[in-house]
Amino acid sequence: MKEYFYAALSDHNENVIVKGDQKVSLGNKACNAFVEWEWDGKELVLTNDRYGIYPIYYFHNGSEFAISPSISKLLEFLPDIEFDYDALAVFLRLHWLIGEDTIFKAIRAVPPGSRLTWNSSGINVVSTGIIKTQTPISMPREDVIATYAELFQKAVEKTMHSSGSSTVMLSGGRDSRHILFALCRAGNRPDRCTTAMYPSPHSNEDVRIAKLICEELSISHNVVEQPPEQLETEISKNHKLGFCSTEHGWFVAMAECLKRKTVNAYDGIAGDVLSARLLYGHHELDLFRSHKFSDLAETILSRHTYSPKILTSEIVELVAWERAVQHLSKELSKHADQADPVTSFEFWNRTRRTIAPSPFLLLGHSINVITPYLETRLFDFLSYLPADLRMTGKLHTDTIRFAFPEYDHIPYESPKALPKYDNHRLNRLSKDILRYCFSKQKRKILRRSPILARCIRSIVDGNYKVSDFSDEIIYLLQLERLKALFIFTFTQPIFFSL
Repeated sequence: MKEYFYAALSDHNENVIVKGDQKVSLGNKACNAFVEWEWDGKELVLTNDRYGIYPIYYFHNGSEFAISPSISKLLEFLPDIEFDYDALAVFLRLHWLIGEDTIFKAIRAVPPGSRLTWNSSGINVVSTGIIKTQTPISMPREDVIATYAELFQKAVEKTMHSSGSSTVMLSGGRDSRHILFALCRAGNRPDRCTTAMYPSPHSNEDVRIAKLICEELSISHNVVEQPPEQLETEISKNHKLGFCSTEHGWFVAMAECLKRKTVNAYDGIAGDVLSARLLYGHHELDLFRSHKFSDLAETILSRHTYSPKILTSEIVELVAWERAVQHLSKELSKHADQADPVTSFEFWNRTRRTIAPSPFLLLGHSINVITPYLETRLFDFLSYLPADLRMTGKLHTDTIRFAFPEYDHIPYESPKALPKYDNHRLNRLSKDILRYCFSKQKRKILRRSPILARCIRSIVDGNYKVSDFSDEIIYLLQLERLKALFIFTFTQPIFFSL
């Protein structure tokens, strides 16, 4: 996806040089996931959805301005790369971005509900910001379940496709299953369901459970296998997502499959975070409510992995713990007075900034991505639910059981399912990373010796798996090459070379 608009002032700001797409509409307005912009010859006006969930980025340095859903495209207009070390300090620990950060200092994400304008006088961004939900809904649990079921069915019927082939990206969990059941009830059965296998060592419970669901409903089930070239897949994913995530390499194969077969694809994005407690619990909620943001930031950061031993001493100093705590604390404070501050923080940051780019950027604009959980009334209702309702993790399960009791016998994926190790594939990945380590560039980000030691150990020690660290190392190796080899190019991205 390379849509972009670029403008540069010349001749004492009297003339404007323009390149790219002057009128663009991307995404799906009915699902509250879109961005539009138009250049009228004097002014560029951009608007986006209420969540800012459709990825769109910009840079502005006084005389130049550019926008695009592709960070890699925006990098082509920069004379050099400078990292945002506040963003990187958080990212290297959480493995996701917060607020409007990118890891590049010059490039920012457009905020939620924005009207961005640019002309010869400069840039102006007006945003509604995160949707405020200060007062939780007071309602008996059984009424919450009934209302959730009703609003969800209406959301699916409001957003569902009217023409063209369709698929539900079906997992073994709750979000996509709920979409599928609601579509069938509405008389708009998808042509097929599609489930991606995950790379080793995932158990691939998703495939087993999705198959059971499709057999029950007599719907065709397509399983997408992962290619053996996992390193190349990760590199491609990082490039297309603009280094916004170390996750979702598996989605590349899913996207390529859907592009060949599908016009409409249903995605359950936000269903999990709006319906259940995912990452954090009572302790984090208490810290939110007592406004202890530094303590909360330290608690959250300490629960995620960080590998300073693979980083150069210069980078370790630039992404110090204190820097990460301070930067994360500022973002946490924005959510303190929400009905459920934990859910608010997770949605507006992890869901919006790390999960959302995969369906929208990897699938591209050739596929209509349908996201029922983002429908206005449903989202607002779930956002106002009190935190305690999500703590048990059973709200969504009970809602599906209430709405579709006839399918209650179909199991969900088991978190206890044993991993399945494909040692041949894992050894190939270790060897590919070893080869990727060798380059003539100066070591600006990574120390090679601990990476080499890890990869070699993963080959000779069957209990030590490259999959535990491969995504992060590939990401950082690729980032290091990008920094070292950065040149203007409008053709082959030089940082792809192995």
